[in-house]
Amino acid sequence: MGILFADSVILPLTAIIFCYIAKSHPWKTIIKFTILYTFLEWVYLKLDYLQYFGWKLYYSALAYLIGFSVFAPIANKLIDNPTKIPYFISLTTFAYLVLVIPGAIPDVLFHLHYWSPGILRNFWSDDRVADIGSCLVIAIRIGIIIPKTPKAYKLPAFIVLSLLTVFFGFIPYWKGWLVYVKWNHFLTFIRYTLPYIFLYWYERWQVTIHQK
Repeated sequence: MGILFADSVILPLTAIIFCYIAKSHPWKTIIKFTILYTFLEWVYLKLDYLQYFGWKLYYSALAYLIGFSVFAPIANKLIDNPTKIPYFISLTTFAYLVLVIPGAIPDVLFHLHYWSPGILRNFWSDDRVADIGSCLVIAIRIGIIIPKTPKAYKLPAFIVLSLLTVFFGFIPYWKGWLVYVKWNHFLTFIRYTLPYIFLYWYERWQVTIHQK
């Protein structure tokens, strides 16, 4: 639950608050937020709300610094001129969100299935890296293909991509990297096709906004 809450609530709210403040004082905001979130992570570690597996606090501090530094220069566009954000970025970001949550809920929250590709030694690290990494690859593919697809072929493109994603979702099972506990192929099919319905609605909404 903590992972889901952090990914779907805390991180988006942090991005919104950061962008509003960074509009006026970008570098001060970068430093303050980096210090604040590094300190909060240290507190989570002390309270055992967070555990590291092959990770260090200064890795997180560096990640915060890089992340906030990337967002700061475009903070004004994100808040005042969202239509000027490259469509590839907005579509890829949304695609990642709608892909990762349907996977995280049955995996992390209900333990209906889990990933075990053997990338990392720790069970949970191996599980989350595989799930998140696969969703990121799919999201980037969507962000590259859909913006270049002619309007008349958008719906067929989404259908083809969803079917390819379903096939991609079955490969880990055949390889033994995705283990079903209380899961089956039909649920895998739903898990990978449902996000494309939201993506199609989102794409139509974005087109309407950019045409205004």
